[in-house]
Amino acid sequence: MTIPIKFRRGLKANLPSTATAGEPLFTEDTHEMFMGTGDGIVPVSDHALKMRVDKLEQSRSTVSHTFTEDFILAPRVDVDKTTALLSTGKIRTSKLAYHVDDFSSKDYFDSDNSFGVNMDTTAKKVTLNTGTDKGAFVSTVITTEDTDRVTLSTNVVNRSGLGLLKTEKVTDDQSKAFYYPQTLVDRSGRDWTVSFVSGVGIHAEIRGEGGSVVFSGIVFTFPYTYVNTYHTHSIAVDYNNRVWVTVLNNSSAARVLYVGAINPNGTVYMSLTNYYQGAGIFLPACSTVVDPNGRVWIGCAVTTGFSKYLVLEPDGSTYVPITSLGNSSTNSHFKFLYYAKSNIMVAVISMGSNLYMVKLNLDGAVLGAIANTINSAALTHSNMDAFIDESSDRLCTCAVTASALVTYRTNIDTPATSTYSSVVGTFTSARGHVSFYKDGALVRVVYAHPLTTKLTYLAVSITGWSKVEPDSSIQDGLRAYFSKDSRGKLLISYDSGGRGTNPQVERATIDVVPTAVVMSVTNDNGITWFNAPEGVEVEFPTAGKYIRIRAVLSTPNPTLTPDFNGYTLVIGNNVGSLTQEFVSTKLPSVHPIGFATLTADQVLGVGGYINWFVSNNGGGDWVQVELGNQVSFPNPVNSDLRVKAVITSPSSMSGTPFITGYTLVSSNIILNPDIADPMLPRRVVDLEINLLKTNFKLITYMNAPKYGLKNMVIDTFTDLSGVDIAKSQAVYDHEQKKFTTGIVDIVPLMTANNAPAPFVAAADLVTYGAAFMLFDRSTATYWGSTSNDPHWISIDLGGAEQTIDRYLLSGMSKYAPTSWLLQGSNNGSTWETLHSVSGYVWTNYENNEFTIPISNIKPYKYYRIYVTASQYGLGVTQISELRLQRAVDQNFLQSKPEITTTPPSKIVIVGDEVVAGGKIEYHASRDGGNTWTVVPAETLTDISSQPVGTELVVKATIHGNAELNAWVYYYE
Repeated sequence: MTIPIKFRRGLKANLPSTATAGEPLFTEDTHEMFMGTGDGIVPVSDHALKMRVDKLEQSRSTVSHTFTEDFILAPRVDVDKTTALLSTGKIRTSKLAYHVDDFSSKDYFDSDNSFGVNMDTTAKKVTLNTGTDKGAFVSTVITTEDTDRVTLSTNVVNRSGLGLLKTEKVTDDQSKAFYYPQTLVDRSGRDWTVSFVSGVGIHAEIRGEGGSVVFSGIVFTFPYTYVNTYHTHSIAVDYNNRVWVTVLNNSSAARVLYVGAINPNGTVYMSLTNYYQGAGIFLPACSTVVDPNGRVWIGCAVTTGFSKYLVLEPDGSTYVPITSLGNSSTNSHFKFLYYAKSNIMVAVISMGSNLYMVKLNLDGAVLGAIANTINSAALTHSNMDAFIDESSDRLCTCAVTASALVTYRTNIDTPATSTYSSVVGTFTSARGHVSFYKDGALVRVVYAHPLTTKLTYLAVSITGWSKVEPDSSIQDGLRAYFSKDSRGKLLISYDSGGRGTNPQVERATIDVVPTAVVMSVTNDNGITWFNAPEGVEVEFPTAGKYIRIRAVLSTPNPTLTPDFNGYTLVIGNNVGSLTQEFVSTKLPSVHPIGFATLTADQVLGVGGYINWFVSNNGGGDWVQVELGNQVSFPNPVNSDLRVKAVITSPSSMSGTPFITGYTLVSSNIILNPDIADPMLPRRVVDLEINLLKTNFKLITYMNAPKYGLKNMVIDTFTDLSGVDIAKSQAVYDHEQKKFTTGIVDIVPLMTANNAPAPFVAAADLVTYGAAFMLFDRSTATYWGSTSNDPHWISIDLGGAEQTIDRYLLSGMSKYAPTSWLLQGSNNGSTWETLHSVSGYVWTNYENNEFTIPISNIKPYKYYRIYVTASQYGLGVTQISELRLQRAVDQNFLQSKPEITTTPPSKIVIVGDEVVAGGKIEYHASRDGGNTWTVVPAETLTDISSQPVGTELVVKATIHGNAELNAWVYYYE
């Protein structure tokens, strides 16, 4: 590396008061020389030196070269380091507001491929059609240049409504038929579902906290002949947390009312016990209620005779024996309700076309008339449910009739003041079961719709008894029961009658569900669609010219619709501010390069800006420039000229800065060779680094005659231009300008999944980027996936076992992993965990270092990172870099080849060393590094036995804590 002296020159009147230690200053008007001390300057008294410098100054001249770039033919762009977008004749950031649609017109509305939606150009929005729960907006073709990535931003207003969250099976035994599911929450917060099993008995499922099953199975077996059609049961929980079950047997041989009780863990407290047997047929409705004294009240409807009721003590003994209520022979349904305000029990009975209310004291005595008419409309009540609204002292009843779903509201003290209304419109036949659930100011109703044959739920206001939430269908089913579980979720439990020969019990969870708009994009005219989360860049496998947008609108409730108010399509990255770089490859220039002047053709747009830099050592050091102003390089010996532009786009959508070209003039001051002074060395010191390295260089030159060698190369490691980086592993300290041992990467810089060989990168899934991008030493590239975690990315070391003791992880700022495992393997299939992280909080997204526990440090042929969770919970994971490293106590440094005129035969290597308990060993080669000879430090060594060659390279092996600050080699 040839280093000429660099002087500061000027008039004596402009002489500065201080200069860097060792820096020479020459006054062009008085021909005096000064030397910087670091905190001042001192005159140089060596008259001969001043004369030689004066002679050189008088003989200097300037050489320059002009290079112009227009980005059209063979643009000089370093694609590995450039993150900005290159297009013909232009460099810009990859952000561009390319297309905006605010729905003020239907120009981009593809009505043929859209469905279930309406575009209102006056209101400027797209909504679901009335009564539709799902639809899609599809745009017409948006023509672009070749596009391989886009980002969507949308203007969406979502609303929330009650909707079906999920359905699940309670039973799944296809060999048995399950009917009439009843549900409750017991006093310990467990959820019960009790159902009738045809031909077998009573089944119970009990779920604890979090939905875990505590018990599931048959609790009672029937001790009698059964009739499927009219079997029924009801349940209630007492103050001992036991669940009481009433079962009606309609066998023609013996019609019996049975009662049993179940402990909280599913065991039987009291077996099914016969409390009544008599004439008549039990109709498919009975009622079980526990009063404040802990007594169990049981009522049922009978076709002949009277409706019956009895009251049991908490232990199952009889408190009130079986007693008759009413005198109609066509009773159909019976419901017991406790009225806390008056501390009485209210019985609701349907008889033919009428509903009756009977009030009873808690001792079983009837209060007032037995048959108080609630309504005498000529209706056939196929089923009914009821509750007491104590805020209005009204009994509320709902019934499915042959013509409608109807409701009654009855004053408990004056039943004749009842009101009647039809909630759901004309039926042609009655069907199935109806169930109420009072939910604050609303009443939830579920019933089997006779026309759609589906279970349907709705909500009415408890005050005006008007419908406030529309009918919503679930699926086929006959008998349904509305309730809430222990977590406050609304449940509909039902048997799947009509769907198979043996119905099963199923449960639907109803909850507040938001409307949604899900976006996707295509660049192949709809052949392949890709999900497009808000503000996330979507990368297509290949570039295309035809972008289309699709928005799928959905709602849990057909009366609600999301508002889709428009979208912005962005080519490249997201809409926020964005900074990207353009870096050139090596540019034509003078050799060496001391000065540069840059001008550029650029458009900044509104709020954008571009910062420019130049380098004369291949990008090892960058000097910021102002356009049109000349800059000087700290080390003018270098000859690898490059330019860099840092382009920042604003957050606004007004555009992005771009560059259409630039002109770079490089120049230097050179000495005419005919006046070269033989008293000055041909390769001299750059006195700009620091006093220590300046002294090293000065001593080097003073020792030149000592070794009697004519050629000399000095490298003070001001930059890396003299180092063969690819063949060196020593660690370079950019601040102290020195080499040490330290940390090495076991995976080299990768350019493809299988390059360089034999390394192979792989991943379980790739949505963005590629697996090798975790090992390409760039945080601007990344691997990513939009699918839910877990994910893994692995590296195959090509059969070589290597150890690591640390690793660096860089995550993309929005979707970085938060929980992961670092694992090793020697067969690629069985993995051992070396390090685990859970719930990591990112404060810096680049090169976060993690240490492997000593006990886990072993040699492996494969390594991988296994991600189990990521930020934001969107199912998106992105990682930019993974560096697998180990600390070493020995490392080497190799120079770039020095091309000699004849094969060198002798060499001396001198190093500026800090040993610190370590050591440094030197080697030399004249055939480009194929043959090496040990060269003891500062010792004249013969290398003539090596094969003939003119590529002289030297190498230093650094051990332990030793440091190499600079080196020089003399040769001939």
